[in-house]
Amino acid sequence: MDYILRFENLQQYFAVLMKKLQLNNKQLPHIHKDAGSASLNYRDIYTTETKKKIQQLFECDIDYFHYSF
Repeated sequence: MDYILRFENLQQYFAVLMKKLQLNNKQLPHIHKDAGSASLNYRDIYTTETKKKIQQLFECDIDYFHYSF
């Protein structure tokens, strides 16, 4: 693997990838756009126990991308 796309800027990174691959710049479809609630923060759905588990499972990713949890 030589390129990682971050979800936060997915369309922007996808455009860069398309250019690297010399493909037409396509827009990614946004499927189930209305499925989530804009007022619900993902941090609110985790318990202390599940936060610890996620931090353990994804420690490398959290560190690599400088995420806070």
